[in-house]
Amino acid sequence: MKRRKDQQNIKTFIDEDVRIKGEISSRGSLRLDGTLDGQLDVKGELHLGPTGLIKGEARAENAYISGKIEGNIYANGKVVLNNSGQIYGDVECGVINIAEGGLMEGKTSMSKNKSTTEPAADKNNNKQAKANKA
Repeated sequence: MKRRKDQQNIKTFIDEDVRIKGEISSRGSLRLDGTLDGQLDVKGELHLGPTGLIKGEARAENAYISGKIEGNIYANGKVVLNNSGQIYGDVECGVINIAEGGLMEGKTSMSKNKSTTEPAADKNNNKQAKANKA
């Protein structure tokens, strides 16, 4: 089966006819079109398709939500809530993007991703502090 260009890096596909109760842990990116009743830990990108449903906590580097999450989501990078996406829970991430039509009910907490570089103003202040110490 030939993959679409936007799905080249996805290692695991879970079809819409699949229902899982329990925990999923993935070392690579994952696309979920089925239902998960439990925990999800992805060491890559989470792609929740339009028919996808997560009832529980989800963790990923980045998350692209077109389906429904009933629980909290934690992303080191960004969360993209597409126009068909729904989140009923809290979101902790570095960046959030909510498309028109996307629905979110919960709290949002954004913090600087540890893997990103610091803003230019912070760099200049740190350089000045180092120069003052010398």
